[in-house]
Amino acid sequence: MRSRSILSFAISLLLFSCTQQKETTTIDPGEIRALSNPIFVFNNAFISNEVQQISLEDQAVLLNELGFDGIEHQEVEGLLETEKVFKNHGLNIYADYMKIDIDHEPHYLLAWKEVIPKLKGSNIILWTHIHSEKYQPSDESADEEVVKILVELADFAEPYGVRIAIYPHTGFLAEKSDDSYRLAVRANRSNVGSVFNLCHFLKTEKEENLKSAINRTLPRLFAVSISGLTEAIHNP
Repeated sequence: MRSRSILSFAISLLLFSCTQQKETTTIDPGEIRALSNPIFVFNNAFISNEVQQISLEDQAVLLNELGFDGIEHQEVEGLLETEKVFKNHGLNIYADYMKIDIDHEPHYLLAWKEVIPKLKGSNIILWTHIHSEKYQPSDESADEEVVKILVELADFAEPYGVRIAIYPHTGFLAEKSDDSYRLAVRANRSNVGSVFNLCHFLKTEKEENLKSAINRTLPRLFAVSISGLTEAIHNP
């Protein structure tokens, strides 16, 4: 019952804001809101070593049957092929899980400079997970290095309508929702925003801080993840 109550509260606060960019200051969790935002799935299950590979066609058919609007992808390999197949089924790739490593160059796969121009019109979000061995998670002294990379990537992506969002992940440099929001603000680009990840929030923050964290980060929020709630509760 605890996981269900957290999820219900989180959905009422989070889902309506996915991909929004306008400034918002407060939220009334009791207010009924119509959800018009796309709802998509991670592709983790489809690429897991524990299951047989599922074809792109079958993935698209399954997601249509389940009522989803699309899927997430990871890095560049197969991205354009997946986009083509899913479009044929009326689905989109809404986000791509992109690694940035500030300790090493290139900081991200060079292939992105070839692929991003081909994504024009897709409205895809590259949600970046940021890594470093030099800095501890949430270390603000790394911000200058991180922001420099984000700005360079954002300026390259902007003419093609591609957005960048910082994905908070336990143990990574940008670990918390506040890290994601802070870096997005410091990048100061209209196509750079934050991600709220419920699973990793519950791994790094107290449950009672959920509402205040959402209110703080909402002005820059591009996307929300509610996947992994049960895992977060049982493996904090």
